[in-house]
Amino acid sequence: IPDEKEEEPEKANGEIKQRVPLRRFKPANKFQYQHWRYFDPFYLYTDDTLEPYVSVKAFKYYSLELKRAIQEAVHVVNKRHHPVRVKFKRLHNGYVRHDPLQGNEYIIDATFMERRRGRRMFNERVRILRPLASNFILQSSKNDKDEKVHIVVPISDVTHRCFEFLGMFANVSLATKEATHLVLVVFGDKDLIEIEEKVDMYKKTYAEAEISIVKGVGTFSRAKALDQGMKSLESGDLTFFCDVDMTIERPFLDRCRRNTVEGRMVYYPEVFKLYNPKFVPVNNRKISRKQGHWVNYGYGMLCIYKSDYDAIGGLNTEMLGWGGEDVDFFEKVLKSKLEVLQSPDTGLIHRWHPNVCAQDTTNKYNRESCIKSRAEALGDKTELARYIYDIMEKHPELT
Repeated sequence: IPDEKEEEPEKANGEIKQRVPLRRFKPANKFQYQHWRYFDPFYLYTDDTLEPYVSVKAFKYYSLELKRAIQEAVHVVNKRHHPVRVKFKRLHNGYVRHDPLQGNEYIIDATFMERRRGRRMFNERVRILRPLASNFILQSSKNDKDEKVHIVVPISDVTHRCFEFLGMFANVSLATKEATHLVLVVFGDKDLIEIEEKVDMYKKTYAEAEISIVKGVGTFSRAKALDQGMKSLESGDLTFFCDVDMTIERPFLDRCRRNTVEGRMVYYPEVFKLYNPKFVPVNNRKISRKQGHWVNYGYGMLCIYKSDYDAIGGLNTEMLGWGGEDVDFFEKVLKSKLEVLQSPDTGLIHRWHPNVCAQDTTNKYNRESCIKSRAEALGDKTELARYIYDIMEKHPELT
């Protein structure tokens, strides 16, 4: 693509004004090609989500955007058939894609009806573009690298994994004197004694280490553990909800600080979850298709101010065990005045570990979620298929 001659941006009333060339994006190879997504009156069929299709009504922005596109299509058809007036009758199907240089493109196939006495109905295709605005609007942002991040971690019957987490935390934060405060919420007296001894050792090694232990009260649940950890903090504290199986890299801490704004924004980082090493080929690069996948369906890790956590109403501590409480809280955040920034974060790696899904008949949702999560963490479908193929080669009777 030839370089465009850009004008110097002008600033006026907080708005950056700059001419943006409105031209079709020309892909240089197959990786740059922007796929079209197909839709009908009920579903949007896409290849960029885990599910092969999503309900248009379930996603409000899809239905609102499609409604505006159909209104514009009616306007176009009326111009074509002037002076006869027509109205929209029903949608058959269509296509939509986002051109990064132009905007949203639509191809709409629908039935229209004449408003005059004959009321003739006819089918017509309309191709329209909703262009991008040519100006950039400057919005406020946050840049604070010195703010302390309070990391709250629930612990229950995972002492050895907690020790691994402490070792990682010491290298990432304590050895580098990063502004952090680790809050371990520990359920179980045996775990508590062993973890206290380990924490004391780190405090002796690192004089400035801030590690607190909160003894969990009542029957363990992730929601209850996080909530009790939050109650030990001050209103203006920036907190990160973290699991014990996470590997944290220093750049993530800066993103947690910048992407979380008190009273305005909550940061939901998508973690990269590693597959079962039994099915993963040796690869030095952690983030790759063969090594793991982005957990875009999980909402357990987040950065939020305690004041915002309290204002929303906190986690539902009536939920038992693991799972469910994260989705419930995420929906609370969406209904609040806070903006959500959710994005893949290369600084959060979820280490693989065996996952036992208990036969909990009182909470069918938790068990189903656990089974799905365990299945997702098995491995890349290509590697799993190869693994099954090798078994079938050696044991043809299994076919």
